[in-house]
Formats: sequence, C-alpha cells, structure tokens
Amino acid sequence: MARSLFFGFFWALSACVLAQPGAPTCPPPSRPEETWKFGGDLRLRYEADVARPGARNRERDRYRLRLFARGPLSPELELGVRMRTGLPQTPFAPNAPLYNSLGEQEASGFNVDQAYLLYHPQGRYGWQLGLGKSPKFFGEGDSYDGLTWAADYAPAGVWVAYEQPRWWLRAGYFTLGSLPRYVGADLVSVEGAYSWDLSPDSTLQVELKYRDFLLNRPIQPFTNRGNLRNGSQNFLSDFRQLEPHLSYNFHIDELPVSLSAFYAKNLAARSSDNETVSFGLSLGKTEKAGDLSVFGSYQVVGQESLFSPVAQDDFLASTNFRGFRTGVSYQLHETCRIDAWMLTSAQNEPNAAQQFRYRLDWNFRL
Repeated sequence: MARSLFFGFFWALSACVLAQPGAPTCPPPSRPEETWKFGGDLRLRYEADVARPGARNRERDRYRLRLFARGPLSPELELGVRMRTGLPQTPFAPNAPLYNSLGEQEASGFNVDQAYLLYHPQGRYGWQLGLGKSPKFFGEGDSYDGLTWAADYAPAGVWVAYEQPRWWLRAGYFTLGSLPRYVGADLVSVEGAYSWDLSPDSTLQVELKYRDFLLNRPIQPFTNRGNLRNGSQNFLSDFRQLEPHLSYNFHIDELPVSLSAFYAKNLAARSSDNETVSFGLSLGKTEKAGDLSVFGSYQVVGQESLFSPVAQDDFLASTNFRGFRTGVSYQLHETCRIDAWMLTSAQNEPNAAQQFRYRLDWNFRL
C-alpha cells in the first residue's frame, strides 16, 4: 500500500506539473560548478528560555561556524563538502557553547556534516543525480522545512532531480543511521514545486512533499520527542507524511509581501491527532544594507502528524503543541544580518502553560 501510494503520487504530480501553463518564476536549474568556491558563515546567538514546565529559566550564548567548499571534479561531476561546529553524534546541535546560566555542559567540536557528489549528465539539461548528504532536501528547502525537519540534520542517501525554470521534481532514499540514539530507520522522500507569474510583481508557488519513514522496531530510549507509544519503546503509529505548501509573493508599492499556508497529514497515524497547519506572513526583504524584514507564523501541530525524532527543535516542544513565532531581520551590512525573534508555545491541552523562547542572532557571511 505504501509503495503504491509512493509511485502513484510521483507520477500524478509529474502529470499535473507537465500539464500546467505559466511563466518562469522558479530559480533556474542548477548547473555544475565551473570553478571551485569557498565560503562559510558565523552565527552568534543569545537565547533565553522562560516559563519552561518543570525547569528553571535559562540563558545561553552560543555560536555556529560553517565552512564549505564545492567545485568541479569533471565537466559533469561536482563535489561539495561542508564542515561545522558540533559533534557528529549530535547532528541537531551545531552550536558551540560560550555561556550557560545553569552551568549545563554542552558538547563542542568540529566535523564534516555535509558531503555530496552531484552528477549532471551532459546533454540532459535539468537532470541531476546525487549521492551523500543532500544540500536541497533538508533544512533549507523551503520556509517550512524547519517545522517538519530539524534544519541542521541531513541524512545520507541517493536522489534524482529534474529542474526546469517553472518547476522541479526530486525523489530520494535516505538512511537515518546518524540520528542520535536511533538506528534502523530509512526514508523515502518525493517532492515537487510549480510556480506561476500572476503579474510582473506577483508570483504563486505550490509545493508538495511526501515522506515515508521506514521504521525498524523497537526504537531506542530517549529518541521519542512527543509521539505516542504502544506501551513499550515502539511508536504507536507509522509515519507517511503528505505536506502541501502554498506561497503568494507580491508588492504593495515598493514593499515585498509574502503569504504562506502549510499543511501536513500523517497518512499512517493510529490517532485522529494527525494534522499540522501553519500560516505565515513576512513584510520587507534583507538583500542590501539597510533592508528590514518583519515576519510571523502561527502553527498547530498534532501529536501524530510529524515524526518527532527529526522534527524542528526551535520551539521547546517538537510536536503536540500550538505556537507563534515572530521577529525582525535587519541587514546591517551586505555580509552581516541581525535577527531578533520570539517563539511561544503551549501543549495542545486545556489550560496548558505558555512557554517562551527569545533569540538574538548576529549572522556573518564569510
């Protein structure tokens, strides 16, 4: 059943995309790098957690350093490598500690967290074959990947992609072996997007993802971050997530505006609490010095809607919560951006206590 749904979804999405008219708005198809590129980024973060249930308030100062190199091995083959702070055993923790008000010990280190090979067949414009840890499937794929997938975790796998100016399709098979305290899970992921130019200054994009987690039970202790269990260490549900995402971008005079709606449903849940909905708004942009952007989103996350071991780790809860995120970004310099944001959340229960997390980030492009 799961496999038939997987292939049916893939071909149905292909047919829909191929049949639609529209104007080019998606980023152009990626091409092999012609020269080697080197760079990175540094993030300095102050974070305060307030009103944590059963725990004291906490303040932390941390930093994340990432360095990358990518370039051609041949006209058709590209290599990419990225290193960052944190430990390989904790892919969700890319930060190195500077200060912790509770004196908690946090691990630090430096490791290769992303390495991949991309093959662009000569004469096959838009096609791409990949091996390793994908730079596109996870974390930075779209604005809502951070809700369903922790942004700093990329599992190893193989994938194929076909990209055109108006649309793209990707499919891959990944292993979650590097997930902390959890072994025996794999992932089949299929996703696609299509974009229309509605006017010279407005675009509409539809994105659809399907993620099928192949679980080998039993799970290991401490892996579950909010899903139901069947009385032992096993998950009560399986997880086959369908995730449509709609975004509308336009201008009011010179002000860029973006509206987003996101929905996720676990098709294999053994509970009716299997849906996530989220709505977002952003005003402004951060491209050059002096630019300002304000953003906000509201989400209600069902307990069995997302696979908690890989779900976001920005909110204090990973699933079974309702939360609001708001903030402002200011482009201080072309290589420096400041983000100030607040996250508040509460469990999906009557009279649940509200939790707060405040962050101030200094982001430097190296």
